Amino acid sequence: MKLIIPNSVKKLDLFEKIFTLQILKKAARKSLLGLGKKIKLPENNLLISKINITTKSVAARALYLVQLKDEIAVLILIRKKSDKLLGQNMSIQNSQLEKVLSKYLDLIYNDLSTNSYQEFEI
Repeated sequence: MKLIIPNSVKKLDLFEKIFTLQILKKAARKSLLGLGKKIKLPENNLLISKINITTKSVAARALYLVQLKDEIAVLILIRKKSDKLLGQNMSIQNSQLEKVLSKYLDLIYNDLSTNSYQEFEI
């Protein structure tokens, strides 16, 4: 199983100040094992999985693009649950999420095609 963190997501979300790599790996593993809520099926063997993350200091939600066949989870975004724009309502019915998701997926696909990402075994 692998976790991929695209460089554009790393720059846009600034999650490193709040979440450790271990927390992101644990959430990615859960998404690959089917423990997340499926939000959308973009294409083929891909799905978007929403995972709730709770630590001693913060509660959050993360979205992963999951490729089941090769057991790869790509971090799309992560938000604190207190984030009024996305964290409180991270569902595809949220028009703000749909806009952000469209933007982030374009950036992620570009990062993946140019090898602009970090890859971790989980």
